[in-house]
Amino acid sequence: MKISLVVFFFILISTSSTAQFNLVPNPSFEVYDICPWINGQITFAVPWSTPIHTSTDYFNSCDTNTNPNNSASVPLNFGGFEYARTGQAYANIATYRNSHIPIGNNNYREYLSAPLLDSLVSGIEYCVRFYVSADDSAGYTSPTIGVYFGPIRPDTNIYPISVQPQIENPSSNLLNSRNGWSLVSGSFIAAGNEKWIVIGNFHDSLNTQATYTGRTINPLKYFAAYYVNDVLLTPCDALLALDNLVNPEKVTVFNRNGALIIKSDGDLLKGRILNILGAELKKFDLRNKTENEVEIQNLSNGIYLIEVVTHQSQYCLKFLKSN
Repeated sequence: MKISLVVFFFILISTSSTAQFNLVPNPSFEVYDICPWINGQITFAVPWSTPIHTSTDYFNSCDTNTNPNNSASVPLNFGGFEYARTGQAYANIATYRNSHIPIGNNNYREYLSAPLLDSLVSGIEYCVRFYVSADDSAGYTSPTIGVYFGPIRPDTNIYPISVQPQIENPSSNLLNSRNGWSLVSGSFIAAGNEKWIVIGNFHDSLNTQATYTGRTINPLKYFAAYYVNDVLLTPCDALLALDNLVNPEKVTVFNRNGALIIKSDGDLLKGRILNILGAELKKFDLRNKTENEVEIQNLSNGIYLIEVVTHQSQYCLKFLKSN
């Protein structure tokens, strides 16, 4: 049996805790199978895609083209100049088109979509956050952006996508910064079985708040467009700060031959495996061992937490098991 394992470190805690984990795959768009070189290549940032036929963009510093008119690099690209908030990559979407332009579809929109790492659970409150930065070349800024979660990807050929987003950025959060990153965040109660995330503007242009900035740089002078980075979805009661991750004892967990291997520079005491709601599934003794092996072959496919206790601290990490 082949076991796929993805592990993330979480904030150090000294008492009982709830681990934070991210249900969004490739949240900062660092992973790619092909380096982008022109617009419209979001599918290179696996597993991101677009539910509608648009030119949703993927920018990564792996592109060494220095011509800003057609570069898909970071920080300089045809959208403008911006360093990634995390790593060396980000996505880019157009969220508004001037409704008075007589040529083209005035409700043109671009969207980001990806399959979640696990389905959402009914009745659980989930917190969402991501960061945006307005394109330098866009003639407009717009705070009208939201996030939709659904059981399937809402594929369509009609702009805008006709669904009700669970998260909508408030109009007071103007998202007008072109230098640095602005936070978009919110929370919602899951209906259950939501498996896809979609980010974009779900309103037509007449119902979209937009501000003309006076910029006239092609090709986006009639649009509002945004770089997108660091997308997070997690149960709200599991939300801990992502910005101060510490792991002084270097607790590591990895997969070897269908088992979890747990190692640490410090003294391990005990551990247990939990489901995503915190229910204990398995516990084990880690004392007097520098390397510990925990069998997981009997677990169903899905996301789990592993909690490790040392003499000094307690850690929670996430792993994904799949055949």
